[in-house]
Amino acid sequence: METPTVPINFVPAKAGETFKGTLRFHALNGQTVDAKLGDYVTVPPRSPHTFSNPYDQEAKFFNTYTPAFYINYFRLLATMNEQGKPMNPEANRKAMAYFATIGVADDEMQMDKKQFYGDADPSKK
Repeated sequence: METPTVPINFVPAKAGETFKGTLRFHALNGQTVDAKLGDYVTVPPRSPHTFSNPYDQEAKFFNTYTPAFYINYFRLLATMNEQGKPMNPEANRKAMAYFATIGVADDEMQMDKKQFYGDADPSKK
C-alpha cells in the first residue's frame, strides 16, 4: 500500500496506532519512522508525509483526524478508484483539493524508492 501523492494537510492533525505489522512513515529530507506493533504516530498540520509497507507482512493501523471531517477524503477516494487497482494519482490530487490538502513531489521529499517499497518496487515489474 502506498499513497501516490505525498500530502500536506493544512487543516487536520493525524494520529495513529499500528496494531498489526510495521508501517513506514516518510517525512521531509528522506526521514523515516518504522511504526511497529503498538507504536503511536502523530502528524501535525502542514507536515508533508506519506506511508508505505515495504515488508512481507500485512500491516494495519488505526487513524484519527482532528477535525474529523477529513475521514470523508478516504470515503471519496473509495468511490474514485477501482477495486484491486493502484490508486490513480490524478484522482487522488482532485480528492485532496476538497480537503485543504496539496501534494508534494517525490523529489521534494527526497524519497528513495528502495526505502519506500522495499523489494516490492512496482516499477520493476
